[in-house]
Amino acid sequence: MQLRGRNVVLTGASYGIGPHIADTLAKCGANLLLAARSAAELAGVAERARQCGVKAVAIPTDVALSDQRLALIERTQAELGPIDVLVNNAAVETVSPFDTVSPAQLEREVAVNLLAPMALTRLALPGMLERGSGHVVNISSLAGLVAPSHAEGYAATKSGLIAFTRSLRREYRGRGIGFSVVCPGFVAEGMWTRHANRGVRAPLLVGVVEVEKVTDAVVSAIGEGRSELVVTPRPMRPLLAVAALSPSFADWVYRFSGAADLYREMAQRESPA
Repeated sequence: MQLRGRNVVLTGASYGIGPHIADTLAKCGANLLLAARSAAELAGVAERARQCGVKAVAIPTDVALSDQRLALIERTQAELGPIDVLVNNAAVETVSPFDTVSPAQLEREVAVNLLAPMALTRLALPGMLERGSGHVVNISSLAGLVAPSHAEGYAATKSGLIAFTRSLRREYRGRGIGFSVVCPGFVAEGMWTRHANRGVRAPLLVGVVEVEKVTDAVVSAIGEGRSELVVTPRPMRPLLAVAALSPSFADWVYRFSGAADLYREMAQRESPA
């Protein structure tokens, strides 16, 4: 699918990789409906998109709330027209010993990271099916494939997002709708920034990927119809394939790579007490 002139809904558009995805989509000529809770930041992203000559509408939205999700879809259709592309990017992350995570934190992770993408896809899909055209991109995470410690809620929801995308792709094959999932590792200017600002450094075997690699993956997913893209600075596919066959090997790699120590440190700096 070519992006020029298409109407794209992007959630989580005001923070982390969201504004970078918005910038890239605008440069590709897509009209944008930008959703996030941060109204001021969202307005700035929309204004920057308009400078590329496209339509951009900012709608402050908490995707965890069902009434706001419905309003987002309805307003998109009223102001831009049919939804051609949905990019489910909004996410929250809790890094902490699991026994200290509050029920409210867990519920919000599930609501934002998994329930919202499922619900928004359900709202956008009928129109796509009627036209026989459309694309849904779910921004998951390498955490959904690796399942790191101290991030159980985040890992579980991101893993669920991968499974959700695969199920959709198999159910609607041949109906003209594309379903893609992008799984970034640690991204410069993404959620990783919060940890980096606290002095955490990624191990050499893990690394940090440039945000442009993620935005390129989103465009590639839509333009080329690619189904799953893992975006990391290190080759991960062979390790992930072997790890899927041997959980004990996966545990060894997790420790050997320094990821176990990394997530422990992240959790300690997140909650020093």
